[in-house]
Amino acid sequence: MSYYLIHRLGQVDAFQYTNLSFSTEKEATVHACSLIAAGELGNFVIRDGEGRVLADDTAIKASCKVS
Repeated sequence: MSYYLIHRLGQVDAFQYTNLSFSTEKEATVHACSLIAAGELGNFVIRDGEGRVLADDTAIKASCKVS
């Protein structure tokens, strides 16, 4: 299954900046954390191959603080 890291500039209906594919949810989360640590602005969402939201911006940022 594929997992997608979606980076938006703004809220849910905002411009989609990137849509990157990863083989695991963990890889997508680690990449999001590296972007956040580098100072990237915007909102992040991780979705599975069927379009279900697995982690929203708040959950991803909380995960970054823990790891």
